[in-house]
Amino acid sequence: MTIPSLIVSTVSLFTIFIVTTILKIMVQRFLLTQHIVRLNYRKEEIATAMGLVYMFSISIMYGLGTIAFRYILPIGQNDQVLQQFSFILFSVLLIGLIGWLDDTYGNKEVKGFTGHFGKLFKERELTTGALKALGGGFVALYASFYIEGSLLERILHFFIIALMTNWINLLDLRPGRSVKFFLFIIILLTIFTFSIELYWFIISPVIGMVIALFPGDLKAKFMLGDTGANILGVVAGIIIVLFAPILFKWFVLAFLLVGHAIAEKYSVSLLIERFYLLRMIDKWGRATDN
Repeated sequence: MTIPSLIVSTVSLFTIFIVTTILKIMVQRFLLTQHIVRLNYRKEEIATAMGLVYMFSISIMYGLGTIAFRYILPIGQNDQVLQQFSFILFSVLLIGLIGWLDDTYGNKEVKGFTGHFGKLFKERELTTGALKALGGGFVALYASFYIEGSLLERILHFFIIALMTNWINLLDLRPGRSVKFFLFIIILLTIFTFSIELYWFIISPVIGMVIALFPGDLKAKFMLGDTGANILGVVAGIIIVLFAPILFKWFVLAFLLVGHAIAEKYSVSLLIERFYLLRMIDKWGRATDN
């Protein structure tokens, strides 16, 4: 990684961190004013759907990035960077909008794939959960055909993006849990992609955005909601299929398949509580449960 690329990535990270911090205050106030709230796991009423900040932040950061890479920064990969910006922005805005609908109009009594699609096929009722699954599937399908590869690779990419989006949504039942998993995936992936400049151009502003909201989510001052969890999931999935080695991709798919199979039968939160290491990571930094 060259010095100019390092400088660009660092500046983008800190810039979007500041922008997201400002947006956080404005959006949280808006959600509370509009009474878009939910009881958290401690039965406290807090703003939900704060993932809306991600939608604004990613639009701003990739908008500024487009201007910079088109007119200011002759990095040498400008066209490729701009293509990835547009691709990720479209995916994030679509899946974020679907999550927003689920946060504001969703029926939380219906759970899981079987519950939502049971409603759809047996009762002819389209729940926001089913809409979220179908929308996530569309984004995954779009991404799998956008990214070059063999037919098998495109099928692999489809399932990684679709399942990762839903998996992080499943984890988002306790403060900070979904963000911790997202950051864990990024750390693992960085081991394989540290020297790839394009990776840093894409991921640096995302990291700044995620870190800006992390403390508030961790301390249960607000919820990211399905809006935020969906965005974290689709970004993690896309970053993996864009940059990860093929063996890493197959490992991720295997993990997601097993995780979803377990989640259909058991509570993810209860399973985490049973394993000491997972329990300690899950509770790290969180406000003490009452």
